[in-house]
Amino acid sequence: MATSTAWAEWSLEAAATGAVANDGTETSAALTPDYVFELETPWVDWASAGNVALTTPVDEWQPSTPWQAENDIVWTSSDEVLSWSLAHQHTEDDVDFSQARTLNDSVSTLVALQRRQGQRLVHRLEAGWDWQSNRQVDDDLVLSELEDHGWQAGYAPGFQQSRQTLWQAEARYQERESGLSEWRYGLGWQYQTSVNTWNLNGQWIEASRAQDEFETYSLSAGWQRETDLGLWRAQVSRSVDDTLSSQTIGNQNTPVDQQALAVNRQFILALSDVQWQQDVTVSAQLELGDQEQELTLAGSNVADGRERTARVELGLEYQASPRSTTTLDTSYQWLEESLWQTNASWTRILSPRWQSLAEVQYTESEDDEQWQWLIGLRVQLIDAGQ
Repeated sequence: MATSTAWAEWSLEAAATGAVANDGTETSAALTPDYVFELETPWVDWASAGNVALTTPVDEWQPSTPWQAENDIVWTSSDEVLSWSLAHQHTEDDVDFSQARTLNDSVSTLVALQRRQGQRLVHRLEAGWDWQSNRQVDDDLVLSELEDHGWQAGYAPGFQQSRQTLWQAEARYQERESGLSEWRYGLGWQYQTSVNTWNLNGQWIEASRAQDEFETYSLSAGWQRETDLGLWRAQVSRSVDDTLSSQTIGNQNTPVDQQALAVNRQFILALSDVQWQQDVTVSAQLELGDQEQELTLAGSNVADGRERTARVELGLEYQASPRSTTTLDTSYQWLEESLWQTNASWTRILSPRWQSLAEVQYTESEDDEQWQWLIGLRVQLIDAGQ
């Protein structure tokens, strides 16, 4: 948000991490420097951020350098807000069966105009373009290359019905060179009191590409309440993914219809910001998931399945002093797949300009009897001026 005076802040950050697994395949080291720059003036705000990671297996020098950068510029007036964003991203993934690598590059830009009409109605218009590239390379030899680009446009108004009630809607369309065309519609409602917040959101997506048609319906309801104990939050959601395509079986020349249906349900109950002691804050979260899948070929059910998951997460934050904070998060997932993960971190403000963060992560999967350690150290330099 623009300010009455010019103000700038920048930070540089570098992280060194190392990962090791019981089978040795995940042994790696990484160095990640990144920067953040923010400039605020009475009319224009500019935010720029980027990072690059140098990652390589410890036993063999095969470095990869995924990176990303983003710039956001916002012009503000009394009734209008005009924003423009430009993002670049590059990732590198190893191919298991060979020495080849998959290189992914993307560039995206988005322009949005938001205008307030009266005290209750806000209009938002969006238009964007993006380009994506996927290449498989082996040293200097390009094995395969695939490019795609597309554009999108949308309208998302908001209506403040009363001090407590807010309505939001969206209608967006995108089209890609690969043949994909997609319509997206959404409607959201929020009711907020001094202690409770209720929300209800629905979305419908209809897309097509060549002989394939896709439809997605989703509905979610949430509740949040501030209490003396802490912040309670609950959410329940349901989504349906329906894909219809034409498939040719064996030597048949006539394609037949294939339908894949997936139904996902999720329930989340969380309690956070619980002041256990004067300098200790705890949180807890429970997640329950249920997924049903059904595959129909030429009107006959050929496969179906159901997967249930349950996950509990506990968090603890200990602030020994205004300069030192220790956090501990542990989660356990069971039912279909058992997975245990623990994160411990320690943050220390060395001076008004320097901050350090040490992190240790341990992950263990009971199904495939694998474990992994991740140890990292992050140092941040912050400077602000006005």
